[in-house]
Amino acid sequence: MECNEVLRGLRIKNTYTQKKVAEILNLTQRGYAHYEKGDRQPSIDILKKLSELYNVPVDVLIGKYELPELKEIINQDKPKRGRKPTKSGNIC
Repeated sequence: MECNEVLRGLRIKNTYTQKKVAEILNLTQRGYAHYEKGDRQPSIDILKKLSELYNVPVDVLIGKYELPELKEIINQDKPKRGRKPTKSGNIC
């Protein structure tokens, strides 16, 4: 699972909006949305904050370990319109 999918799944699972997560991280909603789209990769500091927010290890956020319940959430919440494929080769 890609980092952007994990971030989206955890946010939905915890019933947060992108705007709320962005506020918690001191980002704009648009800036946070880039992480969920896979356009940008979160910094280590942002990953630490997200880890604390969602109470999961950073390894889950970067896709090293998967949470089975996220797959179902992600599959149910697929975007209705086409999106650019995620960029690979990054930390997330």
